[in-house]
Amino acid sequence: MRMEYTEICEFFVEGRNQKKSHVLLHITEPSTPAEVEKGYFFAIVEVEQSSMEEMEHMKRIIDDLETGYYESIDDHDQDKSSLETTLQYLNRRSASVLGEHNTIHLIAGALRGNDLSLTYRGNPRAILFLAGDVDAGRLDILGDADASLPDQLFSTILEGTVNLGDVIYVATPGVDTFFPAERVEKLVKSRTTKAVTAHMQKVLEDVKSEESFGGIFFRVVPPNLRPKTGKRPTEPQGSAASLQALINAEKKTAQTLSPPLMNNLKQSWQDFRAGKEEKKTKKSVRTHEPPPLPKAHQQHSSVETNHRAHPAIPEQGAMESILIVLGRALVSMIQTIFRIFKKGGIGLYHLLIVFFILLTNKNNSRQDAVRSVMENMNRVRRFFRSLPLISKLFFGAMVLSATVFFGSVSYLNVRATMIARQQAYQDLVQAIEDKRGAAQASVIYGDEAKAITLLQEAKQLNDTIPENSKERETQKATFTTQITSALMDLRHMTVVEPVVIADLGQTSVRKMVRLVDNLLLFGTGDEENLVSVSLLTKTVQPVLTGVMKHLISASTPKEQDKIVFLNEANNVGDYTADIGSISPKVIAYPLTNTHIIANFVYNTRLYTLDNANNQIYKHNTTQTGYDKGTPWIKGTPPDFSLAISFAIDGSIYVLASDGTIQKFNGGEPQAFTISGLEPALDRPTEIYTYNDIANLYVLEPTNKRVIVLSKEGKLIKQYTSDAWTNPTSMVIDETRQTIYLLDQNIIYSFRL
Repeated sequence: MRMEYTEICEFFVEGRNQKKSHVLLHITEPSTPAEVEKGYFFAIVEVEQSSMEEMEHMKRIIDDLETGYYESIDDHDQDKSSLETTLQYLNRRSASVLGEHNTIHLIAGALRGNDLSLTYRGNPRAILFLAGDVDAGRLDILGDADASLPDQLFSTILEGTVNLGDVIYVATPGVDTFFPAERVEKLVKSRTTKAVTAHMQKVLEDVKSEESFGGIFFRVVPPNLRPKTGKRPTEPQGSAASLQALINAEKKTAQTLSPPLMNNLKQSWQDFRAGKEEKKTKKSVRTHEPPPLPKAHQQHSSVETNHRAHPAIPEQGAMESILIVLGRALVSMIQTIFRIFKKGGIGLYHLLIVFFILLTNKNNSRQDAVRSVMENMNRVRRFFRSLPLISKLFFGAMVLSATVFFGSVSYLNVRATMIARQQAYQDLVQAIEDKRGAAQASVIYGDEAKAITLLQEAKQLNDTIPENSKERETQKATFTTQITSALMDLRHMTVVEPVVIADLGQTSVRKMVRLVDNLLLFGTGDEENLVSVSLLTKTVQPVLTGVMKHLISASTPKEQDKIVFLNEANNVGDYTADIGSISPKVIAYPLTNTHIIANFVYNTRLYTLDNANNQIYKHNTTQTGYDKGTPWIKGTPPDFSLAISFAIDGSIYVLASDGTIQKFNGGEPQAFTISGLEPALDRPTEIYTYNDIANLYVLEPTNKRVIVLSKEGKLIKQYTSDAWTNPTSMVIDETRQTIYLLDQNIIYSFRL
């Protein structure tokens, strides 16, 4: 049974590298009755590591295969089709394109009514999507096996039958990386063929891969869907024999599915006969115009038309009389309307004056104005009564026509606006889907930065979706969930469920430091609170600050034998568990006008950061405290004006409130850049590491997260929690794989 027509759509995306791979996409639509009987011929060829001469030879082979298919006839005696006969002949000429240095993925065939014949080599994609709903299923025509022979280009032929409504999909193997069979099936079942190809084209173009892609969809359209014009739906013009230069990329075929659809596997080709060498050029056609009428029939129609026109001649006088009457009536109506509008304008002017007098009672004329209004109303009533009947009818018709006209214009404008808004919404949804698809492809290629950018663009588009219907609210919420989940994965963000260690209630504290199994928490500035929390018993006890007021920083050495506190007056004091209070210590600084904002104990020495002089001082321990210290930064002083915290592991890392981290080694600045972090640091408060800790830990209250960076600046992981509000301090215990966090007088802990 021959189908009414077959809908054909193709997509082609050229890669960025044209040296290592070429793709040939070839579609021939019949234009003569003999060719229509043979149906549609198609071929997709991808050759890796080929020269231009080899690809030109491959192009000529495909052209000859097309010519031979349309010019040869089926051999019913030997049960050979014209395609099989042509393939046998062309195998003799294929040796020059077969070699160890290139790889060929080829699929060629013919769709003849509802009969499909094809040959293939390598690993192209050929899938049949069965007609019906989403659960109708799909069949992998080629299966998993590569039936190619090393010395023959065409070594396998498959034949089968396609039913009404089925969709045949053939493509180069690289398309599978981004559009596996399951995804293509969902698209085919939910969209038109044209929409599917446009979507795949857009996503593959956004990937900007070095690899090139090509594919064709054939949809066997039922007769009842044929357009009333008798023409096939217009599609983009295909190439009859287009040679496209493409990519340099490793081909990936992600998924192969069920056993082959077709039957009658024919192998062991034998030479049969030499075909014609003359090449025939065919024009690619996508619409079938109805055949022209025979010449005799055309002449008869012309005579018939002229014969009908003669009786109208005697009627011209009556028609002229009717036109004259209508013209006079129209002139009378226009004059009447003009008089009405003129009188209406004058009446409106007087009405405004009367309205003003009624409001203001100017010159006590309100009674006269009321009387004038009544007289004018009676005058208008008498005027309309005096109008001829035809004028009244024309006036009523005019009012009705004007009402219908303006109502229709308003309706059409509203409808056009609604259609435009609906189309804009559909385009917006499609753009978001395209961005998400391109982001998924970028992740496959390992470009996470580009994937994050695409998802952020998709998020911005999603934010513009209007929530004026339940459907759009649901669609926006779905996109929000999908985009947020994808961004969380790319940001290496882990949402934790922290455990509450202690709630200090009204005791206001902002900083925290650990000493063995106790956490000491203190306020800053005017907050004089200092408490100790046992990690074993969870008990809370106050600690005496003594003369050390206005604490701002604290540090515990690796030995965990004391805590060194720093206050706003640049004084320091030691806290030990046996004493249970802070003992002031002597300290001096080598420069004047110092402003110490943080301290850190490393290898029994105390380091202090002076942001007034852009310097770090190293202090040795003395019997009464710490010596005067020596400047540690060498050369040109760095900018520590925004510094808020620092940590030492042999190198020194200085954290600034603008989110930058400066690294120094031996007093000299070192290159350090944060990479892969999204979003960027925004007003962080603390940084911590040590020589026995593998990574850097940064606390950022703005986005309620603890960030883990490698010591080269690369993002490792991020932690956040919905329970946090404004975390202000942290303690890292890598030995126990635990982080303690202080947030609004509540101590939390969570596992690394």
